[in-house]
Amino acid sequence: MYLAGREAGWHELHTAGSPQECRDVKVKFASAYQALTNRALNGEPLEDQLSIEHQFDPAIHSNQLVRESMAEQGIDPLDGQGARQKLMGMYR
Repeated sequence: MYLAGREAGWHELHTAGSPQECRDVKVKFASAYQALTNRALNGEPLEDQLSIEHQFDPAIHSNQLVRESMAEQGIDPLDGQGARQKLMGMYR
């Protein structure tokens, strides 16, 4: 019920006022509910799982932050020698 309601749209379910709006949202909810029922009967998951590449990875996030920080400082993240020279120049 919850997933079908979410699919049909909570706002639409709550605010349908006219008879036509009620029919439209009822059809949308029934369609979503039937699709979920069919998935359950076929042994499929009711919600799609995010693929592994879309899940949060702290290491990737950390690397992105480092690259952004380097770019803000005018350092090319792909040029290690340039970064070293800039850093050495700061301490001379």
